[in-house]
Amino acid sequence: MRDVVVIGGGLSGLAAAYELEEHKVDYTLIEVKRQLGGSLQTIEQSGFIMDLGAFALANSFDEAWLETLGLCDALYNLSENTVAFKQGTRALIDAIAAKITAPCLMRMAVSSIGTLENGRCSICLENGMILDADALIIAVPARYAQRLFYGYITPLTEKLLDYQYDTIHRVSLGFRSNDIPPHIPNPPDMGFVFIHRSDHPSRVPDGHTLLQFGLRLARQRVDSLEQVVTMLCDKFHLPQPIAAAMGYWPEADPVSCYHDDHATWVQMVKDKLPQRVTLIGSDYSLYPPSHKGVVRLDERITQGRSAARQVLESL
Repeated sequence: MRDVVVIGGGLSGLAAAYELEEHKVDYTLIEVKRQLGGSLQTIEQSGFIMDLGAFALANSFDEAWLETLGLCDALYNLSENTVAFKQGTRALIDAIAAKITAPCLMRMAVSSIGTLENGRCSICLENGMILDADALIIAVPARYAQRLFYGYITPLTEKLLDYQYDTIHRVSLGFRSNDIPPHIPNPPDMGFVFIHRSDHPSRVPDGHTLLQFGLRLARQRVDSLEQVVTMLCDKFHLPQPIAAAMGYWPEADPVSCYHDDHATWVQMVKDKLPQRVTLIGSDYSLYPPSHKGVVRLDERITQGRSAARQVLESL
């Protein structure tokens, strides 16, 4: 008999799991992908450490919380108000995952949730397994959450159904510093959302520079990495890069959060949730989770920790 089930192993779900771990609560974490962390993935290529997701981060982390993870010296200043992880944003995911001792059911898809006669939550997996728990923390994007509530709470499904996302691809390119101009302006083109730059020695070889471009590409036609690199090099008069990587996560960049009625929408969603069920993630943040490619991961962490504390109070 477990106390809590956490659905979703992205940053919000992991933050919730870590908080439950700290309070010695019996819980199980379920993740549909092969690895934890959602869009926060990092790769190394030719000496460059490149993030496939968020790279430039708002300098708003809880330093005391990072210290509990052994990450107090893991950040460096990327610009005046932004920071980045020396070993890539994946370092945050790995540090939290290392603290988790509860069962993690990987590559497991949840087909539906509900309530049992005794009031406990039921979680039906696509492989036919059924779990039960006193409380449920759902840390998945709105378009997946609506499927979980289908046939269980129809008004909630309808609220979640029309949530929209942007189509931003993050392209990281590594160059010799002397081969590129010192300043690369953003072109007046809606397809170019942001450009971030770093020459920090923890991320690039000596004498080299890492650029991350945010590009809005059509969902129906995702270009190959080679095509995108050629387009960028032609557009900005850049040489062929030494290293190149492109990351795209369909739910990484919400659009609906910029709507004027978003705060009202979030409150209506929360009001329709059953007791002992919480819904967390960037889709349900009261503020846009990113601006010009600068991502506020602290908001996702806060949601996860708050959801865990809410569950603790209800148990």
